Amino acid sequence: MTRWLNSGKIILFSTLFWFTSGLDLRSPSKLTQPAQADDFNPPSRGLPGRRKGGGTRTPSCVSSPNLPLTLLVPKSNVGLTTSAYPQVFWFVPKHSAVYIEVNLLANNNRLQDQDLLFTTQFKTNGEAGIGHLKIPREINFNPLLEGDTYYWSISLICNPDDRSHDISVNGWIERVAPPPNLTNRLDTLTGIDRAQAFAESGIWYDAVEALSELNCSAPGDRSEIQAQWKALLSDSQVELADLAEVPWFQNCSAVP
Repeated sequence: MTRWLNSGKIILFSTLFWFTSGLDLRSPSKLTQPAQADDFNPPSRGLPGRRKGGGTRTPSCVSSPNLPLTLLVPKSNVGLTTSAYPQVFWFVPKHSAVYIEVNLLANNNRLQDQDLLFTTQFKTNGEAGIGHLKIPREINFNPLLEGDTYYWSISLICNPDDRSHDISVNGWIERVAPPPNLTNRLDTLTGIDRAQAFAESGIWYDAVEALSELNCSAPGDRSEIQAQWKALLSDSQVELADLAEVPWFQNCSAVP
């Protein structure tokens, strides 16, 4: 069930989501020299958030607590995007939950005052991997605005009848105007160099989306993509290296 809130109207309709069989970005036996994604330059500011799920006092629906539910955001909890409709990414461990919930909220410049813009629940197969969701353009959903910050969260719904058992993580999206030097570079860059340009400019969500799309479109050996992915997650401003070799749930037929 998906719900959008726009111009004071709530629209409800049923939507089918599924995880495709995951394309595996785990490294081959030998990797090429990684691109310098340690040049990732995010903004120095941060916001309160919880990008990794912690332990619970009650029995959990997570089977592998060593790698918890995790938002793929920098350790500041804030990621930048230049896109009006960015794609968000997360890691889900092996679990017995039936549903995953994704929420997007407007900030209104006050952390305690947030308006729900979008919420969806979809079934999951219980396997571990990196999932993703494109913020939708459908039914006149308003684009994210430059200069605005948005709060988003992922929840594993362990018990639909008792949401107190949910395992939830949260972080932030800030839409920014592309820096002029980045715009000029993107006019001439393709492939792995394009993803690297986003990383060097600190544009987190665009860098991750570029690598995701490249993984679908690149033929044959993906070792260079994996090396770039590993370097990005290992950056000192990210510190998610433990997720560099987990598989992706990716529907490549939906990638333009």
